[in-house]
Amino acid sequence: NREKHNYISCDFGIRYQENPAHFLEDISPLDKRQQDYILGLPWPNQLVYHILDSRMREIILLLFEKRNYHGTCYFIDTSEKILF
Repeated sequence: NREKHNYISCDFGIRYQENPAHFLEDISPLDKRQQDYILGLPWPNQLVYHILDSRMREIILLLFEKRNYHGTCYFIDTSEKILF
């Protein structure tokens, strides 16, 4: 699938608004570059969808391995949906 047709759900804005300290702890497994990317985006206080590019794939996989991510991945070209 082409990256621009793959999306991952992100609730980072919701989680940050609910408990900033806990959210920062949740993203602590990420390296500084990855943390800076997540913290540098203006996540609204609602579920949003981010293009599943290589950077976001790395971030989501690391968070998922540490049980700090739950969400949905959508592959538009194949009409597939994967729940994490």
